[in-house]
Amino acid sequence: MTFRTALTGCVQNAGPLPLDQLQERLISDGQQRFPNPVDFAATFIPHDLEWLREWEALQHQDTPSL
Repeated sequence: MTFRTALTGCVQNAGPLPLDQLQERLISDGQQRFPNPVDFAATFIPHDLEWLREWEALQHQDTPSL
């Protein structure tokens, strides 16, 4: 649901947007809302994928980056 809400908000705020630019805009909007990469990823990662090593590593970085 979180992804759908973010996607809907992005489309509503951006107005008509070519599909190939939607991904960049969605990521940009998310990074503005959640400047900390851990918060950004935590917002969109499904609970059933939190076991992934990449997610675990991101949470424990001194300076998190995607």
